[in-house]
Amino acid sequence: MRHQAVVWAVLTAGLFSAPPSDAIGATLRVPAEYQTINAALDASASGDTVLVAPGTYTDSEVRGSGFTHRSCAFMVDGVLLRSEAGPDVTVIDMQNAPGPQASVVECEGLPSETTAIEGFTLTGAPEGGTGAWVVGVGRMSFRNCIFRDLDAGASTGGGLAGNGDVDVIDCEFVNCLATSGGGLIHSGGHLNLIGTSFRGCGNKGAYLLGVAGGVGESALIEDCVFLDNWSDNAAGGLHISQYNLGAVVRRCRFEGNQAYGSGPGGLAWGNFGPKLVEDCLFLNNAVSGDNGQGGGLATGGNGSCEVRGNTFYGNSQTYAFFGGASAFLGSGTIFEGNLVVGSQGNTAIEGDVVSGCNVFWDNPEGIGIPLSATDREIDPLFCDLENHDFTVRENSPCVEPGSLGCGQIGAFGAGCGIVSVDPSSWSRIKSSYRNGERP
Repeated sequence: MRHQAVVWAVLTAGLFSAPPSDAIGATLRVPAEYQTINAALDASASGDTVLVAPGTYTDSEVRGSGFTHRSCAFMVDGVLLRSEAGPDVTVIDMQNAPGPQASVVECEGLPSETTAIEGFTLTGAPEGGTGAWVVGVGRMSFRNCIFRDLDAGASTGGGLAGNGDVDVIDCEFVNCLATSGGGLIHSGGHLNLIGTSFRGCGNKGAYLLGVAGGVGESALIEDCVFLDNWSDNAAGGLHISQYNLGAVVRRCRFEGNQAYGSGPGGLAWGNFGPKLVEDCLFLNNAVSGDNGQGGGLATGGNGSCEVRGNTFYGNSQTYAFFGGASAFLGSGTIFEGNLVVGSQGNTAIEGDVVSGCNVFWDNPEGIGIPLSATDREIDPLFCDLENHDFTVRENSPCVEPGSLGCGQIGAFGAGCGIVSVDPSSWSRIKSSYRNGERP
């Protein structure tokens, strides 16, 4: 029943490949050889690595003609800016920097595909600035970076504002604010958003805007976590729009995101391009606006839409007219192999969908769509719901081989066992979720 997902796998394998991070060339060391990051970058050339020792770096400069920016790191094309010991002990901080508009790192006019930043915490840009400004690039890559406490003020993209081909891999966005895309805003190219978390960001944890009528735009969002983000005008966690070649959201976790406007709480996806949401968890997301629709997920617009193999639990809405406490779906959406439990405030699903091989349980306001011959309303037999272990027992209807031909239903298969309730760091939680474990 899920054979069409193979087509998406082939498509994305060709479109979304990231260059390796290892550079060939000279290594310039900060502060042993160069006192500031900008001094080392100015002395570098394509293929070089600027290697930064642990510490907090605050030196910044103003550059540009006409429209000027202040930055601690004006990137050089083809150069790798890397920390020696990772983001916990290597911080670029612009908290006390004066104007003009500040970007902790500036990535502009870099035509190669090998420019990259690895292993820093970016923080403290004055209100109205951003953690990283990316425009006019061949490809810009960020790996193992933390974007923390950044506020774009009346602008967009508090953590990262990117235009063009951008990779964001194994990064964290924490407490970042903007009018839209508090953690991240992206448009005008391909985006790889892999293994990255967004926590406590708003409006919208991430906004993948695209460009109306753009050509060759696409996005791959895999193994990401959207936790406790918010919005007063659209999706709290992730909002995707305008990617004409389509986008894929796979193996992501949307938890505790809140929309105070039209919603939804977790993931909103509209306008152009094909859409695939696969193997994700939507947990306790909510929309509370007067016309808020889709506590966990809302889709619409043009292009095909497939929602497959996801687990929805405890999502809610307060809007009383249209349903969709778990999902509000555009007409013709393929809704298949999903597990929908504990929807609150209205019917679980809203939309004229093509439904099959779904399991529904404990949705007090009703399911909201007619059940197909392969849909069932039956207890999924979770292993340990109290501790948010959404694996199911071996005799669960979600793994039953049976005669329906459905295969696994929901994002997690059989896996009862010892459930850890020990405190975990966010890095461990993210790593465990990516490996399919319960942290």
